[in-house]
Amino acid sequence: MVQTWQSSDDPDMTCPGCLSVYAVRVTRYPASDRGQFVCEVCGYLMKEWNGTHDYTFSIKHRVPKPE
Repeated sequence: MVQTWQSSDDPDMTCPGCLSVYAVRVTRYPASDRGQFVCEVCGYLMKEWNGTHDYTFSIKHRVPKPE
């Protein structure tokens, strides 16, 4: 198991595509990694990263898709 260095909460992030709101948690690891997060409501690419920080997104407020 990889030891984490530090975890913290970042400010909430709002999707520019649909205005859904996500809580963001950041964890630092000693090894570099890459990833991305796509909005689970509209599919907008909200964040890409490549480094020792990893991001976890949890939806707080879902804006319904228009019908």
